[in-house]
Amino acid sequence: VTSEHHKWSEIINIYQNVINLKVKYTSLEMFLQKIYSHGVYQVNYDRAFDRILDNSKILKATSLTQNDFIKLQHGLTQEINEFIKHPEYQYINEDLNNKMDVFTESFLKKIKPRTRIIKLKNKIHNTFNKN
Repeated sequence: VTSEHHKWSEIINIYQNVINLKVKYTSLEMFLQKIYSHGVYQVNYDRAFDRILDNSKILKATSLTQNDFIKLQHGLTQEINEFIKHPEYQYINEDLNNKMDVFTESFLKKIKPRTRIIKLKNKIHNTFNKN
């Protein structure tokens, strides 16, 4: 959650600086045809646009402020380096993902929609306000 605004090109620059990422630019058509044919909708209607999201409701619901967070460049750099240090994080654990999906879905089905929001708010608040 950040009030910072960044273009995808700025995010690429962070990756280039941290891991010496080499970017090969290609046309959108070639990318979708050769590399990401299963994600045409996602690319066309999500990542193809720079968006500015308003986090004020999240901050209000959690009683947090922007000052409670680190800058995106610092946080992303920190997380990339942490990822590199831990090879066990560099693969997708499908079994764990499936178990978490089942857990999340079963948890959400047990409570009413309004209660979900209140419980989520309390969980977020408790997570960030631990002493």
